[in-house]
Amino acid sequence: LALAFSGFWGAAFELAADTRLAILLFTIGLIPSGISTGLTALFNAYEKMEYAAAISVLTTILRIIGSTLALLLGFGFVGLAAVSIFVSTITLLVLYVAVVQQFFRPRFEFDLALQRRMLSESYPLMINHLLATLFIKANVTLLQAMKGDQVVGYVGTAYKPVDALTIIPSYFTMALFPLMSRYAISARDSLRRAYLVSLRLLLWVSLPLMVMVIFAAEPLIALLGGVQYLPESRIALQLMIGFLPFSFVNGVTQYVLIALDQQRFLTRAFAFALAFNLIANLLLIPAYSYRA
Repeated sequence: LALAFSGFWGAAFELAADTRLAILLFTIGLIPSGISTGLTALFNAYEKMEYAAAISVLTTILRIIGSTLALLLGFGFVGLAAVSIFVSTITLLVLYVAVVQQFFRPRFEFDLALQRRMLSESYPLMINHLLATLFIKANVTLLQAMKGDQVVGYVGTAYKPVDALTIIPSYFTMALFPLMSRYAISARDSLRRAYLVSLRLLLWVSLPLMVMVIFAAEPLIALLGGVQYLPESRIALQLMIGFLPFSFVNGVTQYVLIALDQQRFLTRAFAFALAFNLIANLLLIPAYSYRA
């Protein structure tokens, strides 16, 4: 699918050959990354998040070192894509060893009834994740087609601090999810209280962060991308960061719905958001570019 899309998009909107190669390499990197996600879920299920967190720190360090070397050696973003495969493979090996030591040795076992049940439970979550990703990132693809690579660079630089901040609700809700799942079965009042406390905490964190980023946008962009991205990336960041409190609230709310086995409701919400995002951007990007 990734190859077909990059081929079509490249032919229609002059996607460069090195960009297509990077897409291919990133897609290959999804294979070890996907297995690693499954192994990480074991640690979350056993509430041993500290192992997954430690391995995540190791992965980040390896990615920074590898990416820096790739750029210094002149391999550009294609080198970054190759580094992603290497880092994902190392992460997979470390996780596998940790799973064997902590839990069991994974083995292949064909169980059609179990697989059908797992597919039924997880398919809506996969669709939700796909729709959520498209909802957030589809505008970048539309910008590339309508306004060219330079404008995509402005928005891509603005996304760096945004992506970093969204890690906070992600790890917070994953740590809380096993507790919410138990409450959803046996103690709905406790689930409600835990949800409200979580909302308050996330809002207390997200609102000051949003204000800080608005005022510190210019030095942040200069640090993360360089002064050549000013003022466009600064403007993009100041506009985008307004989503932060809503994102923090959505993060914990959707996991409450999943704990209540209402993940199919989320599909409709994400589908509506994606449709709105595509239509609004198609209408507004021609006139307002990245500001839309």
